[in-house]
Amino acid sequence: MDSLYEDYLADAFDIKKSSMRDVVIQKQIAVDIPRTFADLDIPQFKEPLEDGQNPLYNVLVAFSKHVPEVGYCQGMNFLVALILVGVDMDEFLAFTILDKIMLGEGYNLSGLYESSLSSLYVMSDHIYSWLLIESN
Repeated sequence: MDSLYEDYLADAFDIKKSSMRDVVIQKQIAVDIPRTFADLDIPQFKEPLEDGQNPLYNVLVAFSKHVPEVGYCQGMNFLVALILVGVDMDEFLAFTILDKIMLGEGYNLSGLYESSLSSLYVMSDHIYSWLLIESN
């Protein structure tokens, strides 16, 4: 998977291999990066986005290419940031963990981030029901 991550990352930085959808996703990620734990001083997240210097940006754009049906959704930046901090900014390890969380058997959280957000709505309904039961 190491070379797969590198391939996705190389494609993300090659405008000839990027679709219009990729460009839109990359712009949204670029907007969200400065908002990610802005109160904390995490210098790696302040690195320039160009030339692969920002680990948060790198993992998010690589994952958006890896799983195009999910792409990128606001909130993923915080999940990936936590993973990166936990693995001492090891991008490949963070990408691998994100892949397992999103697509792995027993987790499969990718449904929470699909464009219809249907899994998120179902989960929200369950949580709301549990809260109602607990409050009675």
